[in-house]
Amino acid sequence: MPVSITSRLSWRAWRNASVTFALFCAFLALLVAGQKLMVDRDIALRAEVIKDAVTVRAQGAALAFAKALREDWARTEWTAARLGENLTGDRQEMVQSLVSSPGRVSWAGFADLTGHVVVASDGLLVGADVSARPWFRSGLQGPYAGDAHEALLLQKFLGISGSEPLRFLDFAVPVKDSDGVLEGVFGTHIDVDWAQAYLRDIAETMGLDLLLVDGSGLISIDATANPGKPMPRDLATLSPGQAGLVEWSDGGAYYTVLVPQLGLDDMPSFGWRVVARVDPDAISGAMVPAQDMPRLLDGETTTLTLQVVFAVLAFLAVAMGAAAAFFGFRARRATAATGTALQRLTTSEQRFLALFGKASLPIVVLRDNAYKTVNAAAARLLGYASPADLEGKSFFDVSPEVQSDGLRSIDRAKGIEAELDTKGSARFDWLHCKADGTTIPLDVILTVVKTGAGADVFAVWTDVTARRRAEDTVRSYQTMLEQAVAARTEELEATSSALREAKDQSDQLAKMRSNFLATMSHEIRGPLNSMIGFVELASDGRLNQQQAGFLAKALQSGRHLAAIVDDVLDLTRVEAGRLPLEDVAFDLIDFAHATFEAIEPSLRDKPVELIFDVCPDLPATITADPLRLRQILMNYLTNAAKFTERGEIALAVEQVDVDDRTFLRFLVEDTGIGLRPDQKERLFQNFSQADVSTARLYGGSGLGLAICQQLAALMDGQVGFASDAGQGSRFWFDLPYQDHVAEDRTAFVGTAP
Repeated sequence: MPVSITSRLSWRAWRNASVTFALFCAFLALLVAGQKLMVDRDIALRAEVIKDAVTVRAQGAALAFAKALREDWARTEWTAARLGENLTGDRQEMVQSLVSSPGRVSWAGFADLTGHVVVASDGLLVGADVSARPWFRSGLQGPYAGDAHEALLLQKFLGISGSEPLRFLDFAVPVKDSDGVLEGVFGTHIDVDWAQAYLRDIAETMGLDLLLVDGSGLISIDATANPGKPMPRDLATLSPGQAGLVEWSDGGAYYTVLVPQLGLDDMPSFGWRVVARVDPDAISGAMVPAQDMPRLLDGETTTLTLQVVFAVLAFLAVAMGAAAAFFGFRARRATAATGTALQRLTTSEQRFLALFGKASLPIVVLRDNAYKTVNAAAARLLGYASPADLEGKSFFDVSPEVQSDGLRSIDRAKGIEAELDTKGSARFDWLHCKADGTTIPLDVILTVVKTGAGADVFAVWTDVTARRRAEDTVRSYQTMLEQAVAARTEELEATSSALREAKDQSDQLAKMRSNFLATMSHEIRGPLNSMIGFVELASDGRLNQQQAGFLAKALQSGRHLAAIVDDVLDLTRVEAGRLPLEDVAFDLIDFAHATFEAIEPSLRDKPVELIFDVCPDLPATITADPLRLRQILMNYLTNAAKFTERGEIALAVEQVDVDDRTFLRFLVEDTGIGLRPDQKERLFQNFSQADVSTARLYGGSGLGLAICQQLAALMDGQVGFASDAGQGSRFWFDLPYQDHVAEDRTAFVGTAP
């Protein structure tokens, strides 16, 4: 059947309409896909901004925390140095001042090399043995910083039970004196409660969780006061400064970042890492620069775009079905969520900027060696009225030409830049110029933080003027001490030289005296012995009574003079160390009895009884020098006979124990005139007698007892006496006992015939 023109026109119109509708649908599909791509791109961009914001904010919080720990570390080192120098002498005051001053130190103490606490704050743990504690053992080797631990010893000492354990960080520094000799270890405990409170404030004000992880991968300190949990395994896939979505033990997924630098890198044995995390559903913890917010998303534009898109989607829903409506719903939900995140980000940035501006810690942000952002504390520290007066200035605008070490600022800065490029952080002392032109020394901690917008350098300042002043004082005291020691050493050397010279002169005089006395004794003794011999020969001839009397007196005087010469000669030999001793075995009773009988002739005209007593338990034979032993006993017996007019003289031999040693004691006891207290002090001194009147009345050289004492010392023995005026005297000599085989015999007790 032929087709009518009308039918052909209807078919052509339908075909054209279909093509037009298909093209229009394709255009709308492209429009929806473009809107979806734009939303996805904004979400991805915002995720990167969130990651950078978490990194920057965690870095700032970690720097503030690290600065607080560094302050306590510096105070610990400085106190340890003062303890070693002991400048004031009051170590208790030094230790107590560390705890009393504002800070986080809860306990401080000094332990000696045995590990016992000698000085401690408030006297806590004084006398306790801490030798097994890690801080003491490590502190003996060098500076030590330890992770948080439970202070069980201190808790036990304080009697705290039934509560949460005390937890501290440990700092320890070896204490050395001015000569570098190790004296002990000074340790401090830093309260962990402070760290937990700090992390809670971070969580509330910055909207992120900050956790400190020890070297073993366990959470050491966090805001929940629930340490000891392991870190997520996925965290190992992140490198320092990198953020990612990590699933934690509570089942939640968080944006998590390893903070690049904690600022404690050069502190010994710390091994800590800082981890920050933020909940994606509570994105208020992120920070986005205010000038970038309109560029990223605009709430009103987004709403208008949604209206247009949904109008088109309504038409497409009729023609193409529910698929296009699904894409519209997804775009609306993503855009609405992005607008909510923008509002939260704006609030978060305002809170962060307020916290940054009002912080008491001087903090600045530099870019390209210029101050990009400065808080009020930093401006005040350099004497500027507001941060705006410092912002925009070059780093070298507020630096003197030459630093305190003599290097130019520009040359020293090159080394710091190289360290930043290598390590990402640096710490140093730097002189800054204040607004009035004066300089101030600051401890500076720099950390590089890389974000999508570039690389910023965060700087934390600490005024070290007081520390420099204290160091100068310590150096001044040390210089004074060194000068005093040098002067004292010079004085001691001069005194020692004078003493050596005096000793040399004394030795020379003593030698000359000994040589003189020996020579004179020899020159006198020879003729004297010859004279005595001729007098004895003359006495044997036929003499009348008068002649016999003269010769008897001459013989007595000669023998007395010979005895004095013998004493002088013996004294010179003893002092010169040239008096030999024999070691001979002899019969004890025969020796003692023969010695005792030798004084009998001098007592024939006196009513004096002689008593001889030897203990029966003693051996029959002893070993000693019989000649020198007889010399000592004869001196005792001769003195007893000289000073005893009536009564008795006794010689006894017995065994005694003195100071855990066994001796044979030879005792001579008389009932003579005795000694007054003032006379006792002069006994056993060379050329000394009781008094002048005694010497005139009884004669003698004053050498006998002195020689007895020196002979006793040569035989490893000792002498002693006891005497009272008018009550007689007791003199003894203790000879070291050498055991011999005893023979059966009875005691020999009796009187002289």
